[in-house]
Amino acid sequence: MNRMQWAPWRYLITFYRSHIPSMATIVVLSSLQMGAALPILFIVQRIFDEALPRQDVTRLLGYVSALALLYLAAIGFLLLARRRALFITRLAAACLREDLLDRLYAMPPDRAMRREFAPTATAFSHDVDRVENMCGALVSQALPASLIIIAFGAYLLWLNSLTFALALATLTLLTIVQQRISARTHRAARDHQSALRAYSARTLFALRYLDLTQSRGAIDVERTNQRGAIERLRRASCTSSWNRALVQVANDGVMMVGSLTLLLVGGYFVAMRELTPGQLISAYAALALTRMHAGNLTSALPAVIEGKLALEHIYAFAQTAMVSRRTESQRIHFSGRMDVCGVTFGYGDSPILRNVSLSVRPASLTLIVGANGSGKSTLLRLMIGLYQPWSGTILADGMPLCKLDIQHLRRQIGVLYQEPLLFAGTIRDNIAYGFPEASDAEVQRAAQLACAHAFITALPHGYDTAIGEDALRLSGGQRQRIALARALLFSPRMLLLDEPTNHLDVESLQTILTNLSHLDNAPALVITTHRPELFPAADRVIRL
Repeated sequence: MNRMQWAPWRYLITFYRSHIPSMATIVVLSSLQMGAALPILFIVQRIFDEALPRQDVTRLLGYVSALALLYLAAIGFLLLARRRALFITRLAAACLREDLLDRLYAMPPDRAMRREFAPTATAFSHDVDRVENMCGALVSQALPASLIIIAFGAYLLWLNSLTFALALATLTLLTIVQQRISARTHRAARDHQSALRAYSARTLFALRYLDLTQSRGAIDVERTNQRGAIERLRRASCTSSWNRALVQVANDGVMMVGSLTLLLVGGYFVAMRELTPGQLISAYAALALTRMHAGNLTSALPAVIEGKLALEHIYAFAQTAMVSRRTESQRIHFSGRMDVCGVTFGYGDSPILRNVSLSVRPASLTLIVGANGSGKSTLLRLMIGLYQPWSGTILADGMPLCKLDIQHLRRQIGVLYQEPLLFAGTIRDNIAYGFPEASDAEVQRAAQLACAHAFITALPHGYDTAIGEDALRLSGGQRQRIALARALLFSPRMLLLDEPTNHLDVESLQTILTNLSHLDNAPALVITTHRPELFPAADRVIRL
């Protein structure tokens, strides 16, 4: 593999570096398992060369007891190694999930980017599971099996060079068959994962745009699209399962040919008195045990192939959503003063905002007006650090945002987006989101400031009313008021309202602004709007 192909593996290894001592423990336990398994072959030879010909029952019982003890010891070491491997792989997978979550939250809120990753994000949980299974297969199956196969090969070489050559030829043929079939298995696994993601994307589309599909009378069209995704997934799943079966059958066939060849050649040497019956049987046992452990290797192969593909998918996302590591992170008690100084920003190669400057002062009302697409919403996102300006700077209380603990600053700023962001849960849950310590009184006070308390208490369950996914049971104005109450919780020092009159009439908004102006610690207000009725109340109007 070249450097680029190794990159996903280097990314995965970072989650195992802190577990090197535990990995060493697994190697030691696997070596002890090998050490317990190897004497079994010598004892089998003694049974058939000494105990049985002499009809020595006492010695036979001793040998059988030793075999039982060695087997139990090998099983014990195997279980200890697998338990340790289970702990390490699950812990590393948890760290991987946390890293992906950090990278997800580090993504800029570009809707196009989120749409691009929406279908694949639904498969991330499955991808991490596949990587976890791959690591478990490598550590708990492939590693012990490889050590034992090496030990049994050394025994066959010590016993007779020809038996070793036969075993080596069998394993070589097994490797060739695996390489031939693994390419097909790899393609089939890739096609299956691609089909699964496509099906997940179609299912997500069906759930998200159910109203559109029904209102447009497009159910038959959508069913056709869904059937195509389902059929593709069915074919890919059948092909993947068939290739797995081929791998198993081919491996069993190769090992059977090797076993029969050893029996034939070994029987000849026994007849020529160049091998004892015990040596032949122990060699046959070694090959049989090698076959069993080679089966562990081959059974791990599909998990490794699927895990490799999943790792590549995860790594592609991880590279796209790089986590910013701030070297400085200062916390401030924000007063509500913010300065945008000569900021230029855009998407792709085209700037939307060019050399924009504005100053917001505590307890003031600033209106930002402009045509659709002029960058009003983008400017608000820049002010809370969701985007980084191409040029210029943004200061909070005279400090550049890049030098501040941005999460701490955002908890002192309330934001209301054009489309209210509500989730399945109660009204109380939605208002208190991000501040689980909020008391009932604080939640109700925020709702009163947002003119939401009256309609909430009129509901059968009040603040404990479950609103469902996207709050479709509520009107647009009710959703807007709940989202505004959330933004007002714990008296933010600045409040950013993005086109609030999309769902609120001007009179309701003016009432809310009056409520806020009467507060002892009134926030700085920044509102994007196209409604001239709000202009007289503004301290300054910025036109984009």
